[in-house]
Amino acid sequence: MKEAGLRLVTRHKRLLVTLTIVLVVYSLLGFALAPWLVKRTAVNSVQDQLGAELRIEKVAINPFVLSLRIDQLALDDPAGQAFLEVEQIFVNFQLSSLFRWALTFDEFRIDAPHAYLARDERGQLNAAFLAGSPDAAQQQPAEEDGGSAIPRLVVFKFAINDSVI
Repeated sequence: MKEAGLRLVTRHKRLLVTLTIVLVVYSLLGFALAPWLVKRTAVNSVQDQLGAELRIEKVAINPFVLSLRIDQLALDDPAGQAFLEVEQIFVNFQLSSLFRWALTFDEFRIDAPHAYLARDERGQLNAAFLAGSPDAAQQQPAEEDGGSAIPRLVVFKFAINDSVI
């Protein structure tokens, strides 16, 4: 029995080494590189598209259970005033999305979000920057019919805890 197992390992040694290397690389990319990329991309995208500052203390990704956790997220409006603060965002994605033809999440949780809404002297809400500038909307070409649809979404557990506006 022991010899049969040893023969099997010897015969498939190259495959086992390759699978081990793939697993180690996937782990390194998922646990180390992906959080850095998510944080950097989010901060840069918000700055480029909205002209606002996004700060994120920590991003953690578990590539084996497909979960994302963002700790201490803060968004300032373009004037530099606090607009949104969130203690934690947790998202658990499901591979069943492939079979459902919809983005499927087991859990989507937002803990302690605080939104600071205010009107300026012209009467505009400070959240107006989220819609983008009216000029940018006019510059974008009109979509063809059926060109861009809202993706299907399935969320099994959704929670917003301890929110303040």
